[in-house]
Amino acid sequence: MRSYDFYNAFSPEEFQRFARDMVQIREGIVLESFAEGRDMGIDGRAVLEDGDTIIFQAKRMKQTGSSVLSTIQREREKLMKLQETGIRVDRYILVMSEDLLAETKEKVYQLLQPYARNPRDILTRSDLNNLLGDKAYQTVEEHYYQLWIPTANILRKTLFDIVNGVLVNQSAIHYEEALQKRKYLWKRRFSERRFHSCGKIGWS
Repeated sequence: MRSYDFYNAFSPEEFQRFARDMVQIREGIVLESFAEGRDMGIDGRAVLEDGDTIIFQAKRMKQTGSSVLSTIQREREKLMKLQETGIRVDRYILVMSEDLLAETKEKVYQLLQPYARNPRDILTRSDLNNLLGDKAYQTVEEHYYQLWIPTANILRKTLFDIVNGVLVNQSAIHYEEALQKRKYLWKRRFSERRFHSCGKIGWS
């Protein structure tokens, strides 16, 4: 399974587009996209042939504990306001950049009912990585280069460390050889000077 870090790989807008593409493939639908700004809880929308309306929302956020429940509560209130204005919300799909504890995810699901029909309507980091392992999502993985740039950086660093390590080792060997040669030359010159000094004073 893939292990991409979506929070650090994407900006909020990039994650929204990425999540939209993932949902479109999984659900076999085309989501309407809207201009950036106050979205009223709508990042995408699909009106099916039978009139049912699917609302899609992407959340790139770091909090995954109790604070996430406050965020989800606000999203629920937005959905209620949408209905009050006459906009149908027959199904709500939420995509999050981080993972949730099982208990927290269940609480999120309960908060979003009846809009979220099934726990599958809440996709987290592990869910997205799991889907990316399917060939059906290969084009998405290839399109969003932000995903594999960190991997490329890691590879580049590894290669640098390997090459640099070889160079360091070679330099250490050459340095040791130079020290040994210098030590030999110093001993030789000292012996020669001692020999000449002994000759001058008549030692034999």
